[in-house]
Amino acid sequence: MKCSIETLSKMTALLVADFEEQMKTSTSTSVEIEQGLRETLQRIGQESLGQLLTLKDEHNQTTQEACSCSQSARRISRREGKLLSVFGWITYRRSYYGCAHCHRYWYVLDEEENLRAGSASAVMSRLLA
Repeated sequence: MKCSIETLSKMTALLVADFEEQMKTSTSTSVEIEQGLRETLQRIGQESLGQLLTLKDEHNQTTQEACSCSQSARRISRREGKLLSVFGWITYRRSYYGCAHCHRYWYVLDEEENLRAGSASAVMSRLLA
């Protein structure tokens, strides 16, 4: 997934305007500006990735899912998950399903995207290897 040039331009303009406002009241070295920008972009990555995973779950959620036992499982609730990404720890919400027949419980989003809450994302795992 990539952002459009228009989106990147708007984000850049917002960041520059924010830093410009801050420069009116304080002086910053190029090192401080670079570090501040890195921290800001990391925070944007954390928030965006968490919200996008939540949105993906909302977009695909159903009241029932097929269970591996061939019965239907129902959506019980939405629960929070945390994942270590290249941006740091992110938080996302996903649907929790349960089958009354075989008593299997799972998160469809986690299975579809191969996510393991409490662990590193696939991209982060590759970087750590």
